Amino acid sequence: MKDVVYITIDGIRGLEVPLAARLTEHLVDLGAIAVAKEGAVAVDLSVSWSRPSPTVLLGLLHNALRELGVSEYCRVEVDGETLRVFVTDPDSVRIAIGGDRSQPSGLHVCPHCSYTTPYEELLREHVKLHYIGL
Repeated sequence: MKDVVYITIDGIRGLEVPLAARLTEHLVDLGAIAVAKEGAVAVDLSVSWSRPSPTVLLGLLHNALRELGVSEYCRVEVDGETLRVFVTDPDSVRIAIGGDRSQPSGLHVCPHCSYTTPYEELLREHVKLHYIGL
């Protein structure tokens, strides 16, 4: 298994950050972390002390989607070493993840607190702080 497993997301933008946050909550016990990318989530296993099998990662992905309340609007497939999430109902997913909130366009909000920034990179770094305890 590779050190980084990619989960691509087709059919919607904006699901990356909440999905990465949920996945990291499950991966922390394995010493791994999920990082939001544009149109994908990268699961970094490079320092993981326990390499999860593709079946375990698939189960964690299904759990994260269920916890976000979007599992019924998504289809998950395995494509080699890449997991693919196909969003079948983008409007329902936007509502479930809070995309219908009135917030200024171009702002990124932390799924764990009220931190808001216009810079996606700063949000990624901020979200990591929730998991490393600084």
